[in-house]
Amino acid sequence: MPLTRRRRLLDINTDILFYISQYLSRHDLSTLTKTCRTLHDALVYTLLRECVRLSNANMRSFCEFMHLRGEHPSPLRPYLRDVALGVPDGKVLRNPLITHMKWYEVAETFITLLRCAPNIISLSLGLIPWIFSPEHLRLALALAPRLEHLTLHNFTTEYGEALAAATNPHLRTVHFRNLPSRTWGNVGFQNPLPFLRNFSSTITSLGLFTNGSKLDSRTPPFPAMRKLDTFRLHRADDSTCWVAPLIHLFPNLEHLHIPVLATASEVIAFDGTLPLTDVSIEAVSGWRARARTWQAQHGTWTGGLRYLNVRTMLSLYQLGLVCEVAWLDVRQWAPYIPARLIDTALSDIRVRKLRLDVQLEDAFNTASPVSLSPVFNARTLTHLIIAVPRKLLTSMTMDTLLSHLGALLRHSSVTHILLGDSSQTPPTYPPSLETGQRKPLPQRAPDFPLELTAVYARESDLIEGLVCDPSALLGFFLYFEPYGLRAWTRGQTSDTNGSLWEELDQRRAYEAAHAEGMLHHNDTY
Repeated sequence: MPLTRRRRLLDINTDILFYISQYLSRHDLSTLTKTCRTLHDALVYTLLRECVRLSNANMRSFCEFMHLRGEHPSPLRPYLRDVALGVPDGKVLRNPLITHMKWYEVAETFITLLRCAPNIISLSLGLIPWIFSPEHLRLALALAPRLEHLTLHNFTTEYGEALAAATNPHLRTVHFRNLPSRTWGNVGFQNPLPFLRNFSSTITSLGLFTNGSKLDSRTPPFPAMRKLDTFRLHRADDSTCWVAPLIHLFPNLEHLHIPVLATASEVIAFDGTLPLTDVSIEAVSGWRARARTWQAQHGTWTGGLRYLNVRTMLSLYQLGLVCEVAWLDVRQWAPYIPARLIDTALSDIRVRKLRLDVQLEDAFNTASPVSLSPVFNARTLTHLIIAVPRKLLTSMTMDTLLSHLGALLRHSSVTHILLGDSSQTPPTYPPSLETGQRKPLPQRAPDFPLELTAVYARESDLIEGLVCDPSALLGFFLYFEPYGLRAWTRGQTSDTNGSLWEELDQRRAYEAAHAEGMLHHNDTY
């Protein structure tokens, strides 16, 4: 009897090959496409689907791959959409002395590549003073007419006119990043907006990840801007406030990320992580008063903000915003902020949903001066995400933590709480489990509190420690990886055990959390 013919790799359906290619590294995929023409034609487009990172080490080989110097144009050129040049990634730029191509040659070769790739929509350019001249940058932008996303590393004012001369009609996102460099030191500039005046009606997202941003109210507004990310925001001068240029420049802003505030003289503003004196409290109150006065005269964001990220509650107080904020993200619960300042800051913005990183055990004790009570007493707050480090659960039990939360919830308006790991973010999609299933409990994870492992093995009695009447709480979510999401909802009638609380299966838990917006506590909200 003849042997059954052995199935070869090339006998597999092309769709299956595409599926397999998703699990291969770029290096392995590149090697596989070089084995034969069939695999090359089937899988090569997968190589260009994600960002292509180029440097002086691989520029020549990539140009050969794209047949830039061949007599016949490569059919791959229209599929090149996302390119990063000179951006540190892995081993490529760790030792710039070991090169395959001189940096001055890279710029010319890159320009040639752009001439042959007309569909580039995303460019990330690093080491700009090292690789590009201003003319090179001008040409690179001119050769990408469909460009939508632009990231510039180590950008200096020397290149400002090249950017100002660009006329890319589809540009939507611009990020400026200054990487630490022994060669250039602090090469950043503080106000890039004059160089973006040609895009004032098209840019919707701006990232200023530099050593400091000092925006000027005299610059014409950017009405299309919806999202602003900054690393450190300076006041233009010490007689004004932080929000004045933001409201003037970006009248339709929805997402604002300002983790660090600084004065005009580049001194970090008070944030409450250190004890405050009467003089410092008077200073921050003065800055808030200036902001409120300016907004009373010139107006604020009439539609409010969908998302606001600040470092501490004192940062929020100093901003002096007078508008509604749908989602507030506070990166740190600072221990030295008077409760009255927190009350004032939260009442100003009428926040509905709040994410808070808490690392202090005393924050959950209502008798402690650093208690979370001012947060739970905010009358407009309905949804609260509390992120705690795992080490906190080694110093206090989950029962104690839930008991403290129950005391805080008494007479509170909070209807939904998610308690989770500060190092993890719940996925925004339900897991692939059938209705009625719970995620299987794995063995104890490394560096994971043993007590929390036992908590996840417990049944619905866990919620009883959280219930304290009178309370408006309707839903409670618990999320710690690798154990997944647990959720309880409050019903109108008691179950067979006499409890008003019902634990949801895994899929329903994600659906409930998604419906309440508990999984949208970031810039994508």
